[in-house]
Amino acid sequence: MSTAWDCMDTCKLTSEFKRRLGGGTPALHTTTDIDNRVEHIVEAIRAAIEQATPWVIPSPRVQPGWTAECQEAIHTTKTARKWWQRTRASWDWAEYRWVENNKAWKIKKATMAGFRNAVWELTEKPVGLWKMAK
Repeated sequence: MSTAWDCMDTCKLTSEFKRRLGGGTPALHTTTDIDNRVEHIVEAIRAAIEQATPWVIPSPRVQPGWTAECQEAIHTTKTARKWWQRTRASWDWAEYRWVENNKAWKIKKATMAGFRNAVWELTEKPVGLWKMAK
């Protein structure tokens, strides 16, 4: 699961951060004091983000490259299969097989294009190559 950064409540984030941070700045005389204060600030930021940002539950259907054309091809295939099951005619079977093969071709083409697009986007930046290698 991931967070929905676009839906973050900034007012809630700010108030939660201020609440967790506390008032006043303590005296920072040693490196240990500084390290402790930085750790406290980081923890306050993490907690505020956790409170103010909702989680996104991705759909199991989400695939790179999935298009409305793919969805329409699935609908057409289901319709053709139902029609063949009602009639059991040989020409309806041939029509159903043609639609099924066409659906498979469209989905394969769309997902391949989505994968290629994702690889292209990753290779645009040098950091993306490392992400792809992992």
